[in-house]
Amino acid sequence: MAFEFAFQLNNAASPAVKKYNCGESDGVSKGDLLQLTDGEVELAEVGSTTLFGFAAHDADEDEDVGVMMPEDTVMRVPYAGTTKETLAVSDIGTFFDVNATADGLDLDETDGSLYLFDYDADRGVAFVMIKNQDEEEEGE
Repeated sequence: MAFEFAFQLNNAASPAVKKYNCGESDGVSKGDLLQLTDGEVELAEVGSTTLFGFAAHDADEDEDVGVMMPEDTVMRVPYAGTTKETLAVSDIGTFFDVNATADGLDLDETDGSLYLFDYDADRGVAFVMIKNQDEEEEGE
């Protein structure tokens, strides 16, 4: 399981989806977290500050891929860590990072761009939002 659409904060039935060219040499898979690089989307990298959205479907390099835009979008995603293995209520509001394969939340890496909105320990999933990059830029 990668990132899956959970719900919209604004109660919309589904997130906005826009098409972008896939610049990832191995392509992307549905649910991958993406970053924007030179006008194309590719897999998010650990520590990326250009997180852009989530792949709505599989796509090969140089194909158009639908990108679920993050505004008001809460995504469900598995989480794991080696030092930190579980989430607690006190973790809500923490910014975690994406894992190395762009399909999960890395509990060992905080100060990332994925805001922990909530979690379900029984199912092993976190509910996250992408940090608003515009706010970060305004504060610099």
